[in-house]
Amino acid sequence: MKFALPTWTPARIRRLAILLAAPGCLLAATGALHRAGLRINFSSSEPIGFYQTRPFSPMADLHQGDLVVFCPDITHERFPFIEKGHCPTGIAPLLKQVAGLSGDTVTETDEGIAINGKAMALSKPKARSMTYDLPLPRWRGAHTLRQNEIWVYGAGDPVNSFDSRYFGPVRAESILSIANQQSR
Repeated sequence: MKFALPTWTPARIRRLAILLAAPGCLLAATGALHRAGLRINFSSSEPIGFYQTRPFSPMADLHQGDLVVFCPDITHERFPFIEKGHCPTGIAPLLKQVAGLSGDTVTETDEGIAINGKAMALSKPKARSMTYDLPLPRWRGAHTLRQNEIWVYGAGDPVNSFDSRYFGPVRAESILSIANQQSR
């Protein structure tokens, strides 16, 4: 059986060049958006869409309800449902809402979370991951957030969010940026 090489016409060469250039252009555009502070959230923990981010500075800039992008101290090996990424532990940064700040008391029971005595809606923790048959760790009791600690909550889909209920407080040094969802 003979193998025939294709005839390299100018039109075929242009199509091949476009085909080979497309991934590079997509990668360059993604990098440019990232440098401009634009992120795309695909997780249901917060509304899916585009977010403009700005660098994080001292804790004084944070308020309850702010959205933060951060690297929690968890690994993909322990929680395989978390995307791999550029955080020091090898996972992708997470986007969550700030629910508690330094000095706030977080209380967790089997019924859910309360911050300073105010119950959070739909915050009853799950015992197991929905996507993998893995037990989920949970915090129990009361914890007063120390200086430079926050408590995060996936307010977009609190029932299914993987947030501080499972990995505890987030240290300020793990916060990468503050995010705002862009208008649709």
